[in-house]
Amino acid sequence: MTEAYHMRNKILFVAASAVLAAWSTLAAGERLTQSWENECTLEDDVIGLWQFSTGAEGQNSRHGGNPAKTAPNGKFVAEGKFGGGLGCAGVTTPESATGAIVARHPDFSPPGAFSVELWAKAKTHGKPGARAFLVDNKGCYYENDRPNTNNGFMFFLQRTRNRSEDVVTMNVGLGFGSDSVFASSGAVTMPVGAWHHLAFTYDGAGVVKMYLNGEKVGESSFPGRGPIAPSGRNLSFGERAGSNFHGFVGILDDVCLRRGVRNYHSGNIDCLLTSKRCVFYRHEETASPQLALLNNTGQDLYKPSLSFDFQGQSKAIAMPEIWQLGMTITPAIQLDTSLRAGDYPLRYRLRATTIAGQSAELTGDILLFTILNRKPTTMPIIMRASDGDPETMQAMGFTHANFNLGNGGAEAWQTKQPTDYANTPTGRETIKRLAHWQRLGLNACHLAEPGRYLSRIKDIQYKYKRIDRDGNLVPTKHEQNLNVAHPDIQQFGYDSGASVSLSFGDFPNFDAAFLHIEIRDSTDLSFQDYDVASAEQFLGEKIPPEAVRKQGVYYKTIKDFPADRVIPDDYPLLRYYTWFWKEGDGWNPLNTQIHRGLKSTGRKAWTLFQPAGRAPSLWGSGGQIDFISQWTYSNPDPIKIGQTTDELFAMAEGVPGQEVMKQTQIIWYRSQAAPKLPADDKNQVAWERECPEVQYFTIAPDHLSEALWCKLSRPVKGILYFGWRALVPYPLVRGYFMTNPVRGYFMTNPETAPRLQQLLADVVKPLGPTLLEVPDIPADIAILQSFSSQIFAGRGTSGWGNAWEADVHLILQWAGYQPRIIFDETIRRDGLDQYKILVLPACDVLTESVVDAIKKFQKRGGIIIADENLCPALLADVFLPVVQRVKDASEAKAALQAESRRLRCELQGIYAARAGASDIDVVTRLRRFGTTDYLFAINDKRDFGDYVGHHRLVMEKGLPNQATLTIDRPGYVYDLVQHQAVPSRFIDGVLSFEANFGPGEGRLFLVSQTALDKFRLKLPAKVSRGQNLPMTVTISDRWGRLADAAIPIEVRITDAEGKPGEFSGYYTAKHGKFDLTLQPAVNDTPGAWIVTATNLAAGQSLSQTCRVQ
Repeated sequence: MTEAYHMRNKILFVAASAVLAAWSTLAAGERLTQSWENECTLEDDVIGLWQFSTGAEGQNSRHGGNPAKTAPNGKFVAEGKFGGGLGCAGVTTPESATGAIVARHPDFSPPGAFSVELWAKAKTHGKPGARAFLVDNKGCYYENDRPNTNNGFMFFLQRTRNRSEDVVTMNVGLGFGSDSVFASSGAVTMPVGAWHHLAFTYDGAGVVKMYLNGEKVGESSFPGRGPIAPSGRNLSFGERAGSNFHGFVGILDDVCLRRGVRNYHSGNIDCLLTSKRCVFYRHEETASPQLALLNNTGQDLYKPSLSFDFQGQSKAIAMPEIWQLGMTITPAIQLDTSLRAGDYPLRYRLRATTIAGQSAELTGDILLFTILNRKPTTMPIIMRASDGDPETMQAMGFTHANFNLGNGGAEAWQTKQPTDYANTPTGRETIKRLAHWQRLGLNACHLAEPGRYLSRIKDIQYKYKRIDRDGNLVPTKHEQNLNVAHPDIQQFGYDSGASVSLSFGDFPNFDAAFLHIEIRDSTDLSFQDYDVASAEQFLGEKIPPEAVRKQGVYYKTIKDFPADRVIPDDYPLLRYYTWFWKEGDGWNPLNTQIHRGLKSTGRKAWTLFQPAGRAPSLWGSGGQIDFISQWTYSNPDPIKIGQTTDELFAMAEGVPGQEVMKQTQIIWYRSQAAPKLPADDKNQVAWERECPEVQYFTIAPDHLSEALWCKLSRPVKGILYFGWRALVPYPLVRGYFMTNPVRGYFMTNPETAPRLQQLLADVVKPLGPTLLEVPDIPADIAILQSFSSQIFAGRGTSGWGNAWEADVHLILQWAGYQPRIIFDETIRRDGLDQYKILVLPACDVLTESVVDAIKKFQKRGGIIIADENLCPALLADVFLPVVQRVKDASEAKAALQAESRRLRCELQGIYAARAGASDIDVVTRLRRFGTTDYLFAINDKRDFGDYVGHHRLVMEKGLPNQATLTIDRPGYVYDLVQHQAVPSRFIDGVLSFEANFGPGEGRLFLVSQTALDKFRLKLPAKVSRGQNLPMTVTISDRWGRLADAAIPIEVRITDAEGKPGEFSGYYTAKHGKFDLTLQPAVNDTPGAWIVTATNLAAGQSLSQTCRVQ
């Protein structure tokens, strides 16, 4: 029988003395005593038996067998399970091996099937991740090709990470001469201070089973395997063979090695949940858990009768006439998920007769199912790589936790087809985590990186390598430079995605997947036969000989390059590099295949790739997937978050349906923000004295705030962060990076996490659902980021936001403009008709179609702003000289803002932005829904503070500010954060109002065509339990005209017990109206339900009561 996927529970039996004893007085909680519970006896199958009996402590009960001798830190004790025992202290010093040693013997490597069993009482399981060896003559617990590391067997415990101290895994290693296999039980609970019976069996043909107290807790199959290879090591008890660093701490007793496969029974009817889920949302239609009931009592049961009861609904289960020992039945159960949220036991009633003719009737709970309230739609807020601390993440405001499969889906690579991982140790642990996260209210994001997994395997690295034109390995970081364009790897991408969906797609909270984080940095051109064939098929000709590096070819090195630096659209080198960056290096198509695989079972999980911006300016970076993102460091200027976000929108435009999320790094590089430790410690700030070697440290809270507002001012569909260890204090996180100051992330600013928590609670949570509905305004000013200039002149930001092109974007933001980034492809597809101004930074080399479109744009009156690098075929209307950034952050910002002021003066009377601020340090941006504008205003007023300011590389301290905000329309103004109307004045076609700002603060104002005077809530006066309870919210002016706006509202439901009701949360009244249907359950407590709705624009709040009867 296969191993249970998720939950193991029992129907319990008892006998007065023996298996066939009468059951007339059976009591729940007892069971049939099994043979393994007694002290071992010297049966014919016993190879060696060490019982540590008083007076014969080391004796092997098998006559003439090798005895056990204590190691320096082991001793025989009187407190064994059956008298004497072997005391193991677990001291890990070279002089103090623990446990006992038995001289090697050929019989200790059985030539076929064998079993190992023992009793153990642990004093401690050690630190998280610690191994405690029980029996071993193999020595090496990991893959190793050294001599004598792949012979014999080992049996050990390992404490799990991020779980309680009593949770461990049972592990078996088997050596086959040239290699080894390892099996794990998954997590089991083994309380310290109590005796436990542990055993494993190996059938000599590839199947390992593990048992804890007679209950099977693990099974692994290794097809094609035979007997283990003979070991030349001594047999070690309580310590790893040949080592002194993995000792068991506690007492061992009754260690027995047997020939053949021993049968172990728990004395129970074991109930296994063979489907994957035990947690469901209300009104799920597919809540049909599958059970497997195993007769593990040690005897046959006659005329059994079994029924289940779930919240008063009873179901009889068809049973055989004789329920034989070891026989499994698989009843199907349908849960009623319309019940109110809560935990619900599945109860049983069993009647049976023993061989002796005695009858018994037992009742009890065998499984606990959970029904959860459904949740409103929220904006995703994800901390990537969060170190398994879901409770802290959820409390801070994050919506997702992350999981991966560790081995990248090795089974799918080996089988060449999608594989269900659910019955693997990693799969079982993932299922537990998904259920736990669902209870917490967290969704799950899978880190899908099959290409990175393959790149770590030496044989695959060699077979699928990138080579240069001369057949040599491309000289980049080899382990991440796999040639994933090969069809084998592309197919694996699909299979791995389909495997994850097949394995975990049943979980509704699994709704996201990140694909190949930070993988294309090591990509490069390759000239394998299949690379060349694919390129030449696309080009219709040979690959140009000048193409030797991924960055492109500098135009001055190309013979006969056009003097005006205008090239044909079909220029062979341009076409080759277009092919390479879109599909030729294989990473974009591989992500597309993973995306297709994840969707193959109908699962709706969305996919995301980042950093998409670390590629030239072309559509499709990351593949045909749902979302792209780019992480950005906020230093030196937080508003550059907006620039890198706008790049993503330009990249996503060419992929139908693709949208954008945005990640901010919680860390700063020491080398960029505080590189040199002041020589005099009096000039060092507190964190520098405490963490002088740290290389990655916490972002300043004012920067974090400003960066968040920059993201929210654009129509992103999710907020991402990275740097958990720099956000959460050390005691809450564990792992290697926290102990390595050179490579690790450190929390150096305790104010950052509370600021983030406050922003998520006060801004993102309440306004997120509305912001998801509000698009950008049409742009009338554009910045061209030219692919041809990047390939032939080395231009481009590569997503880092620190090139001249990025600084031009900052100049425009400080000038009060709202530019849209466009690509060469955008111009070729859409033209330039919608724009009044076109900015051309670092546009050295352009294509004929782009130049033609720009000339037409200029001819009809469009304004060109350009620098000294402009392609000679064009002439700028306004000159914008390149500003060389200086290191001093204040001087750099001042120089760029000087250009902002100059540019604004030059364009006065020619071009004016729709919205603006009286202070250059207040950056404004507009979005629009219907006839309503959403004006974002972000305070960028900063100075050097006492955190990193003394290095003068980052002005990290935000300052309070005040500004008059303007917009070119009439209307009514509402503050969506303060939830109140704002006084304004409309003069000469301009609406203006005052705004105050805290450090790093952003503000969001709704400007509507009509006043939001009337706020109405409607719901019935009474409904019956089990019936729908519809409610409607409307927002209108005094004449009843619904607002043509997306207005954030809060809905709070309180049931008759005073508890929060289902669907409480934040919503959007689109076009002034919001409808919601509540569904009181048939088992809800009758009484008054209170529904409270709040208009988060104007601040009005209404409550109404409905009697549920």
